Amino acid sequence: MRATNALAGLALVATMAWPVAAQAPAAPAPWPTAAPAAPATGDPALLKKSCDKGSMADCYTLASMLRRGEGAPKDAGKGAGLLKKACDGGHGRACLDLANMNRTGEGVSRDIPKTALLLKKACDLREGDGCLQLGLMHQEGRDVAKDLGEAATFLQRACEAGMVRGCGALGPMYLDGVRFPRDAARGGSLLKKACDGGDTESCVTLGKLAATGDGVPKDARAAVALYTQGCNGGLGRACYELALAHERGEGAPRDAARALALYAKGCDRGDARGCHAEGRLIRDGVGAARDVKKAAALFGKACDNGAPAGCVDLGLLTESGASGGAPDVALAAALYQKACSARDPRGCRQLGLLYRGVTGMVKDPVRAATLFKESCDGGDLAGC
Repeated sequence: MRATNALAGLALVATMAWPVAAQAPAAPAPWPTAAPAAPATGDPALLKKSCDKGSMADCYTLASMLRRGEGAPKDAGKGAGLLKKACDGGHGRACLDLANMNRTGEGVSRDIPKTALLLKKACDLREGDGCLQLGLMHQEGRDVAKDLGEAATFLQRACEAGMVRGCGALGPMYLDGVRFPRDAARGGSLLKKACDGGDTESCVTLGKLAATGDGVPKDARAAVALYTQGCNGGLGRACYELALAHERGEGAPRDAARALALYAKGCDRGDARGCHAEGRLIRDGVGAARDVKKAAALFGKACDNGAPAGCVDLGLLTESGASGGAPDVALAAALYQKACSARDPRGCRQLGLLYRGVTGMVKDPVRAATLFKESCDGGDLAGC
């Protein structure tokens, strides 16, 4: 029955107004390697003659051979010189490869400002990967000043050049409302384009929009199909979203055991929320036998890897000694503080309760009141 439902969900996605690809590969690596995209072939002597006569394509091919040591001794420095000649002659891929050599210091001195200039030149020569890399650098503030305006410009150019990751990186900028007025329809359209092109990360984000009807038609089953696609592609956060759908029965059959297995899969693939959710079900004996010690270990893993809810739940077990050890209020307070600092309102509330008066803590009503306000402002009604 489960396989039938999954197939039905995928079929539904294929027939929607915003169809997605039936299967998407894993998301591309953050940066392409500095090596040429494909092995170069040819006679080095003939290529040099052609390059000397002005064939920038043959200059590029010869440079690639020298970098790889194919048909001639490996010489990255000479390769860089030939790439510069080809780039100056209008060969966009040469500019891109030379930019990556400057980024890594292959055959040349490492020079990030020059990297950015070469990426821009590659982009101007319609090499979409240059637009993409420069856009991501500005978006993330990686090696250059963070500039969302520049990021949007280059990501848009990358998207128009067919770089689906550019569409996928630009889409969320229309959803968060930071650089542009929020436009969920525009964001959804860009994510759909990226998903259709095989960017699995974008498929998962698109699934979340479909689950709520934010900018795209609301359809929980389509969302589940997208999460399934992402989880099968190795994305931990997709497994987490799929598990949540099974736990809640939203777009998929309610199935605690299936949810638990998917949370575990997400946790194993690096999604800290999956570790916390797996621990939560095991602590409560939902979908598996109750095991508080195992739950505590999962909460600790979640907390260490950026899921503040894990810190709170580990703090609760630590404070009470429910995980098998002696109660430790000081350690619990540190865990609550970590969660509160990460803007988890439950963490602020639990820390406030300790400051209100618990054995092992210095009573501080003023601090407690401040923490309760933080909790309330963060949406935790129990802190109000």
